[in-house]
Amino acid sequence: ITERTKEALWECQEQGIKVAIASGRCTEGIRHQAKAIGLDRFGGYVISFNGGRITNFATGEVIYDITLPDGMIHELYDYSKKEHTGILTYDAGKIVAHSDTDPYITIDAKGCDIPIWVPEDFHRDVKFAGNKCIYLEMMPLGVDKAYGVAKLLERLGYRRSQMVCCGDGFNDLPMIEYAGFGVAMANAPEQLKEKADYVAPSCDEDGLVDV
Repeated sequence: ITERTKEALWECQEQGIKVAIASGRCTEGIRHQAKAIGLDRFGGYVISFNGGRITNFATGEVIYDITLPDGMIHELYDYSKKEHTGILTYDAGKIVAHSDTDPYITIDAKGCDIPIWVPEDFHRDVKFAGNKCIYLEMMPLGVDKAYGVAKLLERLGYRRSQMVCCGDGFNDLPMIEYAGFGVAMANAPEQLKEKADYVAPSCDEDGLVDV
């Protein structure tokens, strides 16, 4: 995150505007970016797992959390073994996976700066209800970034018309359509730009500063 973008987001928050990061990553996987833009100092929010969990980054309080149904992770694990594919989920600041050498899993761990845990016995050792599984990507029914930002608005007492959402990926489309003012970055796919109220300069051009 460039200094120009950080300073613009700090200025927004100094004026009382609430800022949140909405990401497909786990909460811990975006902690460095959240801290860089001052969410810990100003009481901003992290919406992680593509809308499945909302955390007050200043206090660490999880204000909303929705997980996969009981037993679903084990069912997906069995299916992944049958289909000879990988699977991972997240728990307590770590990736829980079938392997710590799968290149896709190691890339995710490096990008999020979190460790990988390979359970000795997946069915015995994995007892938590996860927010998300990937490679067989599964989310609780109806959860996406629009769902997450709607839950945050409800908590803060704001209306959709008071919210600006910016994004550049396909998983940003629901919240861009939901927001009172939806922004696509110039580097976003055309489908996002078509649905947005405004197209900002690209991320490489500090497009958030323009917004």
